[in-house]
Amino acid sequence: MLTALSQLMLGEIYYCSQTKRLLSPSAAGHKLPDKYRQLLWCMRQGYAAKDMAMATALKVSTVNGYVKHIYALIGSRSMIALESFMKTEGML
Repeated sequence: MLTALSQLMLGEIYYCSQTKRLLSPSAAGHKLPDKYRQLLWCMRQGYAAKDMAMATALKVSTVNGYVKHIYALIGSRSMIALESFMKTEGML
């Protein structure tokens, strides 16, 4: 984050998913689709992709794609980051 801010102050471009999420004003007002919210709960409970697919009525390949996108939004694969993201989305 500090690297991104120092690069921005110098007029340089620096990209990372964390700074995009934290510095983008549109990110705060963006509401996740309902399927993503359901998958976040399933991920928090530790469900496997097959179980998430059954719970959300999606194909396993679709679930895997959504989970991959969720991890890209979060910028991490840790449970702490997942719960922090859910708090910022107002889910916890």
